[in-house]
Amino acid sequence: MRNRYISITICLLFLFLATTLSAQLQIQTSELCSGDLLLSDLTTERIAESQPFIYKINNKHFTGTAVKHLDGNETCTLYIIEKGRILKRWGFFSNGKLSREEYFKEGLPHGICIRYYDNGKKASEINYKSGVLHGNNNEWTKEGAVKRASKYNMGNLISEKF
Repeated sequence: MRNRYISITICLLFLFLATTLSAQLQIQTSELCSGDLLLSDLTTERIAESQPFIYKINNKHFTGTAVKHLDGNETCTLYIIEKGRILKRWGFFSNGKLSREEYFKEGLPHGICIRYYDNGKKASEINYKSGVLHGNNNEWTKEGAVKRASKYNMGNLISEKF
């Protein structure tokens, strides 16, 4: 009984923290997007066409955050870069809501990449493994109805439903 109480308490605490952090993320969007270092301030290098860009500043691999300002509905993208390679990328709408969250490994998309509509609902969940489509991928309409569901195995389409 005591373990169950502790588990419930931990879940409630996690839910509270996640909700608080989500609200703070939306409030601080304008601060995040006003960073001093723009992505365009960095130089890029690519070893081969199939390889990701390596971001540098003063001829050294860059580690830190950079911002790219955009026109249109998505106002900015925040990049987390380590040793010249993108680790994470978040996009924000002009209303402060998250437009996308993407994760990378060795500078290539890796894991789940989620895009959102400006109403906060998910537009898509795309899974990558080292830059290649891999796993279940889903797309939804702005109202939340399933638009497309597909499954990939290392870039090869296995199944697809519309």
